[in-house]
Amino acid sequence: MKKKLKIGLFGMYGLYNYGCEAIVRGTYQLIQQAWSNCEVVLYTYCPKEDEQIIKDLDITIKKIPMNKGILLRRIINKF
Repeated sequence: MKKKLKIGLFGMYGLYNYGCEAIVRGTYQLIQQAWSNCEVVLYTYCPKEDEQIIKDLDITIKKIPMNKGILLRRIINKF
């Protein structure tokens, strides 16, 4: 039996603006056209909020684990 293809989307901090949402929606459509029988997983820092935004798409949402280095780097980058 063939395994189901799983594709992960990551690299965004969340779907906090329309541009990020549009990128995820467009990418999801392209993936579905190429591999209609696959599972798409979105890795995000804001899973509850993002789940509400794209609840009409068949995408699994997973939280990116935070470690101390990333948090410190994000604080420094704000300055």
